[in-house]
Amino acid sequence: MFIRRGGRNTQLLCVSCSLEFRSRRSDLIFYELPKIDLDIIEELNNELNKNLRQAYVHQMVTIASGSCSPLRITLSKGALSCMHLALQNKLNFTAEFENRTDDFVFTRDSASSIISGMIADKYLKDLVVNYEEQFIYEWVISGEFYVPFTFVWVLRPVLSQSALWRKMDLSTWLSAVVSALCAIFVLKLVRGRKLPRISSAQIILATLLEQGQIPKRGTLKLLGFKAVVVLAIWITTAIVITNGYKGLLFSSLTGTTLPHLPSNMEELIRSKVFLLSTSHYFSQYNFSKESLIHLSIEQILEEGHPTKQMRKSLRQLYKNVVFTNSSISEIAFTRSSKAKGYKIQSPSKRFELSPDHILIGTKREISLYSLLVKLTKRKVGLLKGSSMHLFLQRSPLLILRNCFTPQFTGTIMQIVQSGLWTLWLKYEDARSKLQEIRTYLILKARRNHTLFRNWYENNGEVLDRRGLRAKYNTMGLVWGSVQEKSNAELIAKKFRSLRVPKYGFLA
Repeated sequence: MFIRRGGRNTQLLCVSCSLEFRSRRSDLIFYELPKIDLDIIEELNNELNKNLRQAYVHQMVTIASGSCSPLRITLSKGALSCMHLALQNKLNFTAEFENRTDDFVFTRDSASSIISGMIADKYLKDLVVNYEEQFIYEWVISGEFYVPFTFVWVLRPVLSQSALWRKMDLSTWLSAVVSALCAIFVLKLVRGRKLPRISSAQIILATLLEQGQIPKRGTLKLLGFKAVVVLAIWITTAIVITNGYKGLLFSSLTGTTLPHLPSNMEELIRSKVFLLSTSHYFSQYNFSKESLIHLSIEQILEEGHPTKQMRKSLRQLYKNVVFTNSSISEIAFTRSSKAKGYKIQSPSKRFELSPDHILIGTKREISLYSLLVKLTKRKVGLLKGSSMHLFLQRSPLLILRNCFTPQFTGTIMQIVQSGLWTLWLKYEDARSKLQEIRTYLILKARRNHTLFRNWYENNGEVLDRRGLRAKYNTMGLVWGSVQEKSNAELIAKKFRSLRVPKYGFLA
């Protein structure tokens, strides 16, 4: 606040008025104060700063067209666009959009500037710390959001031949073999010398495999009394061994034995499974897709303080992870029966995806990929891993620090506390999932996938929706379960282009 006093008059400077009128006339930019009272001065100052009088505000996100009201919002609007629209309507300023961060320059004729939609990396730090103009930005904690990482292991069910012997441990197998050898040796000793020659090993092994192989009558004439006693003891032992083995083998063949799921970065590297990642960000120089997981590793190696072993593991993970430009829908399509020979795109070349692989990405990508893989109806296993907190990305919201900063931060806090920010994030998440599912369904319906891929690269936002409404409740898949019937009916009215069952969006 700036207050001037001359004689009996005390006046408060209206900064937004000076920006609007571009004048230094006292009658336009100064307001009379009845008395010097801090409460009155602060109240008047806040009231003046609530209205920026159409002053320019630099920002990096375009404002959403139309309304972002929960009753009128559509899936075409992003969360940040809606927040900027709410700020503009509340504070009455004119948004000046800069489409490149290199041109994002704050001028003294502007009321403020907002930086959003960027990752908290070294580039953002260089952008904020402007050494030519000493401006300071404030990090608005309530307006930022985080991008968590996780992974999923996709593997084919395979009948392993090693299950025939791996269900019993080594000590059990050794005990069974030693027992059989002892029975053969004792049977040779106790048999009568004048009896017919019969192989003791054949008798013992036949009994072990099938107890009914020994004739019931005339056994004493063939073996003798002592040998029959030994054989009876061995038969009892064989019953325990064979029945126990059959039970373990039955449980092995009827159940699913899952491999060890990696729980940390070292186990992920030692698994020797093909590692794939689709998480990306757009480069500030040519707006091309770049690997977000590789960027995270570079940040940790350059600016972090990892141990020697962790540094070695990070470098190995950097080499093992393959980044792909293809979308989640394309990768999921490679799991279907129609995708024979279909190749996905990497920065250097196209390649066929291995049936057994681990996909590393954001939680939204992993949940969507798991859903699409299930839609392929292929017999594959999905093992979801734990969160990879080391690669957590932060997308902050920065406001220029000046006299208008409290108004911006207060308005953002109201938006967050009202629940609108969470709702807008859900709509944005549903929009991206809906587009991926539509792309996947079109891929399954098209015969010439190469032509569609070339078309999709140029017209990714324009998707053919014919034939999708009647067969799939795609909105139910991406939005999830709706507990309240009133909410389901409300959303159903806004998305009439999709067929919604009578029971709502429960998929």
